[in-house]
Amino acid sequence: MPKRLNDDVARAYFVCVLHRERKDVTDPAIIPVLKASFIDEAANLFRENADLAGYAVDAAETFRKHNGFLVLLTQSAASFLSPAFRPLIQNVETQVFFSDPRLSDNLAHDLGLTVEERDAIRELSGRREILFKQGTRSKRLQTCLDNLTFWLCTTDARQKVKREEAFRQYGVIKALEVLSSNGNDRLFQRAAD
Repeated sequence: MPKRLNDDVARAYFVCVLHRERKDVTDPAIIPVLKASFIDEAANLFRENADLAGYAVDAAETFRKHNGFLVLLTQSAASFLSPAFRPLIQNVETQVFFSDPRLSDNLAHDLGLTVEERDAIRELSGRREILFKQGTRSKRLQTCLDNLTFWLCTTDARQKVKREEAFRQYGVIKALEVLSSNGNDRLFQRAAD
């Protein structure tokens, strides 16, 4: 059973990582280079500690000023509605939403969504569509992944099992060739959504 990382150690590590990222992002020698930092499920760490959320808010503002951006990923946008995140949500320029048929009116309002945007998010077609919002404009977009990218990035449980089976059977490179060729090997066919 994996050991759980001590919360104090996780917080200290996160602060060090953000500090290092800030140093890299603000380096005058690489200002022209677009820089991205991704934090997956960070809301779980931030929810309990407003100081860390404050670091993320500050980092996002700093990154934006130096040709960089900070991407905070979560399964539920509600994760970012704690008081510590209000400044971030209110100042974020770009938001990307996946389908959420149960998006509440209150959450949509707190995220600054119009009624039309809320309805569009509720009606998005699974993983095939997103709502891209930038400022006051939004657009419903189709996601179009090539087969290789699809198999590298899928998070669908059944498809992950197929990918792992193919990796064991063929090795990584050959497995990706087999999977991305839309299943010339009958065992590995891309699952329908």
